[in-house]
Amino acid sequence: MISRSGWLVGTMKSIYVQIPAYRDTELAPTLFDLLAKAESPDRLRVAIFWQRSDSDRLPDELRRHESLEFIERDYRESQGCNWARAELSGDGEARPTPCSSTPIIASSLHGTGTSSRCTRG
Repeated sequence: MISRSGWLVGTMKSIYVQIPAYRDTELAPTLFDLLAKAESPDRLRVAIFWQRSDSDRLPDELRRHESLEFIERDYRESQGCNWARAELSGDGEARPTPCSSTPIIASSLHGTGTSSRCTRG
């Protein structure tokens, strides 16, 4: 089965991770940790809803990483963590949508995120 966003449901080829981040100073260490500890980092598809100020920065290495997708909003527009999660789930038109109705919690030393098993079709 293929979701509206084009992800195949029910396979283990890719792992989708959602990270709502509000001016998070640990975002870079969390992403580096996630990529370093993944058995197959090329299978990760990570969507980060980054609520940031103009002064918040991430290393270029992360900004260019093919497994990471950044959706950026000014932190002053934030409506909370549940809003950010809902934005990440979205309608599938402009960004990936989780395929499973039962998310898997992915944690690292620096934070947590929600993920679902999906592959791009």
